[in-house]
Amino acid sequence: MKRSWKKSLKTLAGVLAGNAILAAAVAAFIVPNGIIMGGATGIGLAISHYLPVDLSLIIFCVNAVLFILGALILGKTFIVTTIISTFVYPAFLSAMQAIPGITRLTDNVMLATIYGGVLLGIGVGLIVRVGASTGGTDILGYILQKKRPHMSIGRALMIVDGIILAASIFVFGNIEAALFGLISLYVQTKVIDAII
Repeated sequence: MKRSWKKSLKTLAGVLAGNAILAAAVAAFIVPNGIIMGGATGIGLAISHYLPVDLSLIIFCVNAVLFILGALILGKTFIVTTIISTFVYPAFLSAMQAIPGITRLTDNVMLATIYGGVLLGIGVGLIVRVGASTGGTDILGYILQKKRPHMSIGRALMIVDGIILAASIFVFGNIEAALFGLISLYVQTKVIDAII
């Protein structure tokens, strides 16, 4: 019983710390510099480009479908940690965006790409290391890694988000922003694998 309590506390600490770091990366480097990211948001933006539907509704639907898929394939721990991340990440992001000057750390897009990628990698790495999930398209990465155990989770996430980023080039026509996104994704992948 004591060991189970310690493991739950360690999982919760990893999920909270990881989400705080993710929020800091997005608030300080990704959003202010217009770097395109993968994930459910990237899918939602692409769909809303073609369909006159509210973006938040599309993202909710994408996340709901991915959550159900993950719950069926990945189990109970996945469900709990994903629910925690679903509520904690937006709260952390809002708090980070309220920090004075956080959006003005750098206006150099390459620096923002590298530092954003490192912080995203640390955040996701901490969450994955404790066997948890951030939800969204990370679920597809987990499923891909489960089907191909020889593949690292970082590489699985890179494949999923890389496909989304590549598709965004065709949807939005902003090749440069997507290329910076791919650099950030590569850095993120290496950091995730190093942490795990």
